[in-house]
Amino acid sequence: MKRKIVYICVLIAGLISCKKEDHYYKAYLENAERYYPGAVDSLAIYPGNGRAQVHLRLSTDPKIKKIRLVVTNDLNALKDTLYYAIAASEIGKEKNIVLDKLKETRYTVNTRGFSAEGDSSKAVTATTSVEGERYGATVLSLNRVFSNFTTSPNGRKQAVFFVETVGSGFSPLQGTTIYFDKSNGARDSIFLAPLDFAVEFPIDIKPKGNISFVSYYKKTMFSLDSFKTNEIVVNY
Repeated sequence: MKRKIVYICVLIAGLISCKKEDHYYKAYLENAERYYPGAVDSLAIYPGNGRAQVHLRLSTDPKIKKIRLVVTNDLNALKDTLYYAIAASEIGKEKNIVLDKLKETRYTVNTRGFSAEGDSSKAVTATTSVEGERYGATVLSLNRVFSNFTTSPNGRKQAVFFVETVGSGFSPLQGTTIYFDKSNGARDSIFLAPLDFAVEFPIDIKPKGNISFVSYYKKTMFSLDSFKTNEIVVNY
């Protein structure tokens, strides 16, 4: 009798412990069937004056139908979520998205691609610091240093500036615009490139008067916008 009871207990325990054939690998099968669209490649953010440009290359996966940008900044915990439809002609190509009305702080953009079924790619993230009034204020007094007026080899009036020190890398100075009056009273201008230090005026410059000039600076090589210095006037 006792032996029967033992057999019955073993049988019940076996029935309880029995599970469906795919129990142990069902989770793996479900994960294997999950589809991940191709990721967005080469994400970068170029800063500007109160704006930024998100630059990315879409993957060659034809199933991507839209991308999502989640934009955050260091000033608050708010998030802006933006969606952009992707046309078939854009697949595998570069895409630029401009974000405007931004504050002068650091921004982070998190990007994902989505298929029509809602499957998403892995997130790609990039960060940049947007420029604004604070940086612009530091540029105001950075104008070139005027040296003297002289006569060029062509016999024309020439304005000479001190040579700017430019290393082998990026130079914030983007150039200088020099304004002058012609003999007929018209106001004209000449652009002086960053590595040039002298500008020759046309023969019809007003015989006596003044020139004024402003210079332009960019914070980084990839900055979208230049900032202008204060104007300087020099009489001759």
